[in-house]
Amino acid sequence: MAGVNKIIWNLKTLVDNTVIDDIFLSKLIEKGLLTDNVIKNIQNKNDSRKFPYCIFIEIDKKGGSIETRLVDILLETGNMRAAKILDNKKGTVDLQKVERVPVSRVDSEHKTQMDVTAENSLFKRINTLAQRGNIDDNERTENKEQQEIVGKSENTESIAIINNKENVSFDPENQTIIATEDVKEILEVKVLQGTEYFIDEESIYSFGSDARGMAVIINNDKFTDDEDYPTRTGSQVDVRNLSDLFKQLGLEVLIRENLTRTETLNFLIDFSSDEVHAKSDMMIFCMATHGPDRSTLVSADCRDIDIETDILRSFNNENCPGLRGKPKFFIFQACQGQDTDYGVQIRGNQTDAKPFFSKTGAEPPSSPLKDPAWEDMLIAYATLPGFVSYRDTVKGTWFIESLCKVLMEHSCDTSLRDMLDMVARMLKKYQTERGAKQSFKYEVIHFYKKLYLHPGLPPKPLL
Repeated sequence: MAGVNKIIWNLKTLVDNTVIDDIFLSKLIEKGLLTDNVIKNIQNKNDSRKFPYCIFIEIDKKGGSIETRLVDILLETGNMRAAKILDNKKGTVDLQKVERVPVSRVDSEHKTQMDVTAENSLFKRINTLAQRGNIDDNERTENKEQQEIVGKSENTESIAIINNKENVSFDPENQTIIATEDVKEILEVKVLQGTEYFIDEESIYSFGSDARGMAVIINNDKFTDDEDYPTRTGSQVDVRNLSDLFKQLGLEVLIRENLTRTETLNFLIDFSSDEVHAKSDMMIFCMATHGPDRSTLVSADCRDIDIETDILRSFNNENCPGLRGKPKFFIFQACQGQDTDYGVQIRGNQTDAKPFFSKTGAEPPSSPLKDPAWEDMLIAYATLPGFVSYRDTVKGTWFIESLCKVLMEHSCDTSLRDMLDMVARMLKKYQTERGAKQSFKYEVIHFYKKLYLHPGLPPKPLL
């Protein structure tokens, strides 16, 4: 467990084995781990089920020697099992030797003693809140609570991943997912090697030269406005997994972090005009950040970046001639809104533009044959427009984890679009305790050939 954050890693078990009453809370205040105002703020923003999770998460933010100080408080308040979870040696103290006596706490604002059984007792208020019953999942108030920003209160809830029964606690991507000790396995990217080239000039993109291409990863996990856009804890796991995946696929990886809007746009101009693309087979561009709305990403200085206008346009045939006729794969890991998908089938109206044909069905006689300005683009979005995505602080986001799993196992013999269909099937297996789901989507812009990545194969022979 060296280097592992024990409070977050064991969050659910700590909550299950700790009696969080006024005795415990007063000790947190007395020892300086939390203030009375912070505790009240957490209680006001969360129901009784979420309250204990948020208490431990807030304690963990203190860093430093906080685990040791927390263990001492757990021992003093008789929470022996919880203490043992964080420190096996200290947790072996005989429970009979620990005396729990009711204590009163001091209101930091009024400096008056408040008895734990009084009406204004925090524990009393929590119990009162719990007696009201759970808010129905369909009510707007529940949805609003679930979308509360993690920097303000860090809401959590259990997740059961159907395929392997792992349990974690979650929030949407614009918040976080907190992993518990039940998480058994962290993804280790190992790409299966290909055994043969798939070659067909008419239907398969050429991929297999010495310079296979560049893969860019822009990861924004810290923001100037941490109230509205909290730190994306766990995003570094995605960066590591994607970097390992792309390198094993033979691509050169370039990582940039926490770019402002100006820095992002300048990077896009420089990168799209780089001469390296002329010798490359393809390009991958991945950006992971907060997403307040559909087709919009957030820069580190909390300004909007439009996916189509600011990013995709930079790589069309007009602005990036070096990648003309070559596949361009875009990955956007971000929310596209605040809605939660509880498994209700999403149906939207489809409007097909009516195609235009000349009366003769032929091109104008003087029209030269041209390539479209926009082509060879495959764009994958972590979630559907309007909906949240989910992130695990230990294992990374659902979408990137699924993407890496599929590509490392099937790139050897499966085309990219077919693998994205596999990603969809894998994501279907993820489900929260309340039945919340995540569906991703991909779209193509004149991506008219198959793309095989041929991992591990030497440069293909010339025909």
